[in-house]
Amino acid sequence: MLQTARSLLGALILKPEIIQSLGDFDAGELFTPNEAVVFRAVLELWEDRHPEEINPAILADRIAGKVKDPGTFVGSLLDGLIPSAVTPEGIRECLRELRRRYLGKKIVQESDRLKDTWTGKGEPDDEGLNRLICFCIEYEGLKRAGYEDTDPNLVYLDTVQPEPVTWLWPGRLPRGKITLLSGDPGTGKSFLSLDLAARITTGRPAPDDKPLDAGACLFIVGEDGIADTVRTRADMLKADPSKIIVLDCVIGKNGEKRFFRFDEHMAAIEKAVRLISDLRLIVIDPIASFLGKFDPNKQGDARAVMDPLAKIAERHCVSIMVLAHLNKAQTASSVYRTSGSQQWSAAARAVFYLAEDPEDRDRRILDTLKMNLAKKPHKLSFIITDNGPTDYKIEEDDYRSADEILQAPNDGAGRDARPRASSWLRDQLKNGPMKADDIERLRIETDISKSTLQRAKQGLRIRSYKDGEQWYRRLPE
Repeated sequence: MLQTARSLLGALILKPEIIQSLGDFDAGELFTPNEAVVFRAVLELWEDRHPEEINPAILADRIAGKVKDPGTFVGSLLDGLIPSAVTPEGIRECLRELRRRYLGKKIVQESDRLKDTWTGKGEPDDEGLNRLICFCIEYEGLKRAGYEDTDPNLVYLDTVQPEPVTWLWPGRLPRGKITLLSGDPGTGKSFLSLDLAARITTGRPAPDDKPLDAGACLFIVGEDGIADTVRTRADMLKADPSKIIVLDCVIGKNGEKRFFRFDEHMAAIEKAVRLISDLRLIVIDPIASFLGKFDPNKQGDARAVMDPLAKIAERHCVSIMVLAHLNKAQTASSVYRTSGSQQWSAAARAVFYLAEDPEDRDRRILDTLKMNLAKKPHKLSFIITDNGPTDYKIEEDDYRSADEILQAPNDGAGRDARPRASSWLRDQLKNGPMKADDIERLRIETDISKSTLQRAKQGLRIRSYKDGEQWYRRLPE
């Protein structure tokens, strides 16, 4: 947080009632002349009308003639102000920092005044020395206090009104939360997110026919061109382009355009959210493109990105979908496949992966690795054609684990798994029914996965029946 006089002034403009908590704060000692003028003007406006928020234009008129270019000066107080500055703790920290700076200035002035006394050229000044000691003690106390003198904000659950989880895409994309979507390059993460945005901007249902909240979508894209890819695909998917907004860059005070990065421009997302009406979804594609100096492999850096994003999502009740690549460790457990620190997955409330179907390379599988807010939904499969994702299917009977899908070889070796299992099962049953236990034993010996055999059974329409205590399998009539 910017612990400066301007942070305090900006907070007072947005929430002038803070004046009541300033105590004996002396603006004349701690502000520059221009800032002191603004502080006194804010104090007058508060005493006149007790407004909930001070209109910057009215404030600029009030200080006209006392401050050069008052409109620009007032604007500079609000520019870049982050929400944490408008909290009680933020105000206390501003006051503490300003007091510390004031004491530092006084220590320098008093030390300079006493230099003749210390060198023996002047008369002893016990009073001045006592003042200096008091300044130093108070300064050291403020320096060490940090956040130790803050009061805990205790929330008793009986005072909290319970709220149900709300969904942008029921069961899959929670509102006010972060969702992480991981996948290898080329699997269709960007296409899927844009298809979802096309449905949201036009009020169409989700791929599983569940309702979606209609509204606008904000994209932060690092790998796709806006004109030749994002706009082209949006038109192909029949989106409403007036409701798809791209955060292309950030613009500095001097008009310079700079590439967006989380280590410097997190506040730009907050501003964008406030500017876009009926915003429903933010897509960051991919997260690694915008980290700046943050290291994706460090837990603290991952949290430095995800935690503020989570607060933005919660404050504005929007869904944030973060896209990430998988790492190269194909033999690792699926929970460790997202590239970088595990905190990327830990911070998200829902984590999905998108992968090629090992048994049908034309299809994509959207599956859940983590869902904190509801029961894990069924897998969703689709095909990517020249016209975008199509042929969506809910895979209710797909029992394959994420490890089976993500650890499958990518060289086509797993392509014939189901046909081979179907041929093997047909051979086992061609002479008549078999006990289910015997088939299971032979399956293990033949090294056919349980999920692959299940899909083969579905394809062959194998019949099951019970005779006594024993289950049997047979080919259909």
